[in-house]
Amino acid sequence: MSVEKTTEGRKTYVNDAFDFAKMRAKTDPDLELDDNAVKPLYDDALKIAEGTWESYHQKRDQLFDDAVNALVEMGNCQNLRHLNQNQANIFEAFLAFDGSDRTQLCEEIWNVASPKVDYYWRDGTFGALEELRTRELYYRTYGNGRGL
Repeated sequence: MSVEKTTEGRKTYVNDAFDFAKMRAKTDPDLELDDNAVKPLYDDALKIAEGTWESYHQKRDQLFDDAVNALVEMGNCQNLRHLNQNQANIFEAFLAFDGSDRTQLCEEIWNVASPKVDYYWRDGTFGALEELRTRELYYRTYGNGRGL
């Protein structure tokens, strides 16, 4: 959105976003709009209004690249079939910062990382990513790719 770079564009985005949220809440009787549903939108609006939107994207891009690199690192190491704790922490930092749907974010990571992973290790790497996506990794303790 090119208008994000102007103050007027930022104000318009904030106004439009909140107007849409209010309109949606009024027209959909099944929608139970609460503060938790509006908070991510409000946070984004504040980032835009404060002029930190570009720095937000820079930070997100850095965390995304770190997550992709962690997955590629795990995938190309013959001894690792699961994410180690450090790699899992890198993923969780990205997922927490972005705040979007875990499935969508993991698909985004996989689309970038899969061509960088050796063909023979892709299934195992995808399985490790699925553990993270479904949060199965919290049922295990990880240490350098080996269950402790």
